[in-house]
Amino acid sequence: MSATDTSLRVLEWTTSDRGGQPPRGDLAAPAELARPGRDVLAAVGRLVAVTSAKLRLSGPPLGDPRPAGVGAAVLCAAVGGRQRRSVAARLLEAVPMPRSGADIVAHYGVSTRCLAALDGGLREAVLARSPLHALFEVPSPAEEHEVEAVLEQAIDDPPARRAAVLRLADVPTRPGQARWRGEVFERFRFRDRGFVLDVYEAAMTYFGDAHRARLREAEADGGELLVATARWWQALASIERAHRRDLRARPAFTGYLDGIRFHWRYR
Repeated sequence: MSATDTSLRVLEWTTSDRGGQPPRGDLAAPAELARPGRDVLAAVGRLVAVTSAKLRLSGPPLGDPRPAGVGAAVLCAAVGGRQRRSVAARLLEAVPMPRSGADIVAHYGVSTRCLAALDGGLREAVLARSPLHALFEVPSPAEEHEVEAVLEQAIDDPPARRAAVLRLADVPTRPGQARWRGEVFERFRFRDRGFVLDVYEAAMTYFGDAHRARLREAEADGGELLVATARWWQALASIERAHRRDLRARPAFTGYLDGIRFHWRYR
């Protein structure tokens, strides 16, 4: 079995309803991945379409009409050949960062389906080549610039903007994620204040009870979770102080005062 065969098997698995672990395969003739056949390219296209549907994107992904390249296929080959860690690692080193909207979505589709099957350096390498996934999780410091560039691209496309708003509005699963999102909100309030307000408004609209429960949990914790939660609310607290009219222009946006008070009390 060649690396191309392995890639195709994993690509087909990523768009299926099958659970369990991704298929395994050999990594012979990896150079052929640079010139994949129609079946592999068609499987990458299906991955883009399925992942776009899950993100509720419409039209070209992130408003970018450029087609997907071979990056997702190489990622899938490495995932399938994960038992040969050194070869898989070299394959992952050859995967460029995604540039087109289709590539960004395809890499996200691979990482969200396959990351649980990986560990150590392979897991980090796959996540590092999925800036959209890293945005919703926690990127390494070296990846932050790439991740923020993807977010800037996303918020210029209305469907992608809505998807980013809903993903970022949910309650963070751990302190590091809360801190990272708070840093993103703080930086982007100077670039696109409306986007940041959209996130906080969605947080209160769809996840308000959970965010209020998190405030109580963080206060009881008194440690890292408290600091990270205060950081999550920082951008809204700053906007409320400097641009109160922006909040008043959103009459449906309510329930945020507890979070703002929490920030000022524990910043």
